[in-house]
Amino acid sequence: MLRRALTSAATDAPIARPNNNPTRHTRNAFDSLAFCRELQAAGLPRAQAEVVASNVLDVLAAVDDVNQRTFASKEQITQCKNDLHTGLENQRNTTLR
Repeated sequence: MLRRALTSAATDAPIARPNNNPTRHTRNAFDSLAFCRELQAAGLPRAQAEVVASNVLDVLAAVDDVNQRTFASKEQITQCKNDLHTGLENQRNTTLR
């Protein structure tokens, strides 16, 4: 159920969030409407399904924030690699003199 909601494309407007803050969807494609519908099909009342879907969005946003602060980006890794290569070249040139 959750896997399908995470990967399916949104076909309708997303569920309105109580605090009206947009949730970043940079890495996680989460179809809250599909997830909410699946919860309703499993027997949850609509209001409860919306709250659960909203909370899942909050958790995914928090995980995304932590990941962006914790892990280096491709650009940062490339810069580090270039800096290391330059430093090694400088050291080699100094050693060969």
